[in-house]
Amino acid sequence: MKKIIKIAMIVLLSLIGLAVAAALCVGISIFVASARDKKHFGRAQLEHIAALEAQYGQPDYSPADEQSMTGFDVSAAAENGARLNGLRFLATHNSYKAYNPSAEKLMKYLIAPLGFSDSRVWSYGFESLSAQLDHGIRSFELDVMREKNGLRCAHIPIIDYASNCPDFRLALREIALWSDAHPGHLPITVLVEAKDTLLSGGKLFHRFSLDDVLFLEELVAGELGERLYTPADMLGTHEDFIQLRAEDNYPLLSGMLGKTIVIYHYDDLTTEAYAATDSTMRAQKMFPSMGQWVLYWSGIDPNQAYACFIIDNWSDSPDIEQNTEANHMLVRTRTDTFPWRDDEWETQALETGAFILSTDWPPRSDPGDDPHVVTFPGGATVGYR
Repeated sequence: MKKIIKIAMIVLLSLIGLAVAAALCVGISIFVASARDKKHFGRAQLEHIAALEAQYGQPDYSPADEQSMTGFDVSAAAENGARLNGLRFLATHNSYKAYNPSAEKLMKYLIAPLGFSDSRVWSYGFESLSAQLDHGIRSFELDVMREKNGLRCAHIPIIDYASNCPDFRLALREIALWSDAHPGHLPITVLVEAKDTLLSGGKLFHRFSLDDVLFLEELVAGELGERLYTPADMLGTHEDFIQLRAEDNYPLLSGMLGKTIVIYHYDDLTTEAYAATDSTMRAQKMFPSMGQWVLYWSGIDPNQAYACFIIDNWSDSPDIEQNTEANHMLVRTRTDTFPWRDDEWETQALETGAFILSTDWPPRSDPGDDPHVVTFPGGATVGYR
């Protein structure tokens, strides 16, 4: 009996040893792939920016035809007094994301078999921001992580650094370059979501802080300059956003052509602290937003003095109509989330009054194996209601 127990213990310890060794091998391979991705995508972004500067600088450069991508006459709408909240924009979700075969394999062979997720959940990626703009996308979502030398746009710390615009500062520059090459374009919105990160600045774990938000704001103001449309610009003579929304007095489209709006995604640690840095909202360069989980789970009134944007990713939410029609909020929702989509969900989202509709199936140069594309009626990427 003792001999059997001894053998069983040896087998058990051997299995544990093999599991630990396998985990170490996976961990090492992830770190190696992560370091490789950082270098590769960093170099690629620098080369892409240089190529855009050369392309846009050519005397025969032909800008994208924005009118062909909209479902209404932009010039006529501007001349006839259209306002910002009358527009609807198609957006991309995780707009920076590049396809990452290493992350896909990790999900497929290690995480998904344990029952934590669908194996396809990381198996997508987008074109560059400028290419998306050329296809009519006017709204982006960029996740940012604070690192020693700046802010990184990436999906998941270490595991998935594949990004078409890893340096957030250069991502803003890419948008600014496109904007200058397309004067008078429809306003661009950039939703920035702060993410905590690992192994940052000598720390094992770094939680995004108010200081990081202020650093983010500094980059936004520095790179976008006069192209940036701020809360002070929108408020004008209104006391706060409660008054602006109560009067349904959003700015005229004619005054927003060629501008970029940066929205700070709701975060329970930093959003209200950022809004409180100037209670009049005249100093902030970004628009703090409200978040769906605050409304549904915390019971906070969305009718805040600092907010006109609200994130509500559940397109079947009855609050979307309330917030668009009664509270006159600018709502961002989603039509799908990769790899899940269906026609009913998509149609339901498109029929809401949401200002921004985010998709993982945007118009693109190469649809690959899945040709489905989300658009407004007539193939438009910008609508008017």
